[in-house]
Amino acid sequence: MTADPSARHLIAGLHDGSGVDLNNTSYLDHLDARLARPVLDGMAGAMDTVFIVVGCVMAAGLVLALFLKDKTRD
Repeated sequence: MTADPSARHLIAGLHDGSGVDLNNTSYLDHLDARLARPVLDGMAGAMDTVFIVVGCVMAAGLVLALFLKDKTRD
């Protein structure tokens, strides 16, 4: 696994503490599936959280919008 340049890049980033560049994930296409899976699972989990929070905010906004009274101008 460490002979692969993509794997070496990921392992070196995790080992020295610089982490993974989430703005450029093109290396995941060429990475061994065993190494790419935790990164992909983390991204999917983060997106799940975002969608759940946004859905709750939208539902609360809809409920509040339904209870607003119509104000007419005189």
